[in-house]
Amino acid sequence: MADIEVLRYATRAAEQLPRLRYLSLRESVEEFAALLHDQLDLCHEAENLERFAAHFAGNTRVCFPQPIRPLVSSGLLFETLQPGEPLV
Repeated sequence: MADIEVLRYATRAAEQLPRLRYLSLRESVEEFAALLHDQLDLCHEAENLERFAAHFAGNTRVCFPQPIRPLVSSGLLFETLQPGEPLV
């Protein structure tokens, strides 16, 4: 996550300026990094797909790809192919 490292570097540099020292920039970047880390974990994405499918189980017009569970990890997500039509 090179982008987060760039933000951390910029935060350290910004904290050297007296007017910016008290803005809690470092804490904000770390909170953002934690949220981003969770979103990048594909196990969470698989859980979300299953949750969406459960919520729309009675709706025949909406379908979601299903994770293929033996092939799901934090960095890998295989899912079923769903037919569809482009919105535009």
